[in-house]
Amino acid sequence: MIDAFIVKKGQDKVITRIAESAPNGDESLDAIENLSKQLIDELHQYNNQLCREKTWTGTIKIEQHTYEKLLNADDPGKPGGSTKSDLSVHCAVNNDVAQCTVNYSEQLTGAEGNSSTVASCTCQADVSIYVLEGKTSISVGMVTANGTNSGSLEGGGGFSSEITMPLGGWIVDAAIGTSTQSDSCSGSVTQSDLTITWSLTKK
Repeated sequence: MIDAFIVKKGQDKVITRIAESAPNGDESLDAIENLSKQLIDELHQYNNQLCREKTWTGTIKIEQHTYEKLLNADDPGKPGGSTKSDLSVHCAVNNDVAQCTVNYSEQLTGAEGNSSTVASCTCQADVSIYVLEGKTSISVGMVTANGTNSGSLEGGGGFSSEITMPLGGWIVDAAIGTSTQSDSCSGSVTQSDLTITWSLTKK
């Protein structure tokens, strides 16, 4: 007679129990193996309590500031223009989802006029975080910001319109942060004019 059970520690409570009879010899060994599988199957109903998967929480911040001089397309000898943009993204991470506050602005100045774009959103983005051998990989998905585009033209007149702007697809690939372990990571990476900073804990 084989009787197997699992007791919840600290409560002296039997949460699963299986009994089976078998003859001696190899058949009893087979019965033990079958019994152990049944015992584990019985534990599936307790998965959320006993085997809760750890999740990443923390913050990811993205900053991007660009400035570029533009040549006059008709005559390179004449004054051209310039474009300047600023992006700020602050995300609170919960497992594979990030709640983000996004602010974007762009200013275009030229001989024929100027224009400005302003867009923002409080939106949700998909995020994936992977730590392997002390290196962190992070991917933040696309978001959609709403805003306005307005400006004035040389000689008078102006324009203004509402816009919807896709932003995102930011990636950190196998970066070595200031603190990287299997259950926590933090650091900052600058790629050209883009800086991504993160502080994350897995628990």
